[in-house]
Amino acid sequence: MISTKRVNDFEQTLNSIISSPLRFRVLRSPDIRSVSLDKFPYKVLFRVAIDEIQILAVAHKRRRPDYWLVRI
Repeated sequence: MISTKRVNDFEQTLNSIISSPLRFRVLRSPDIRSVSLDKFPYKVLFRVAIDEIQILAVAHKRRRPDYWLVRI
């Protein structure tokens, strides 16, 4: 079962991405950005397209760090 704290942390992170996606650092080319959740060891990897934000992965910071690369 997913805790309410994790859901809230994830929602806050998504709201930060939506409000200002370009403020987060570029992790890899082409313009793949990363932002960490505040309270849990996960990060959201995304890229900004012309008219959308594409979430590529929600990845654990220490487990299989680059598994999501096959998605691009």
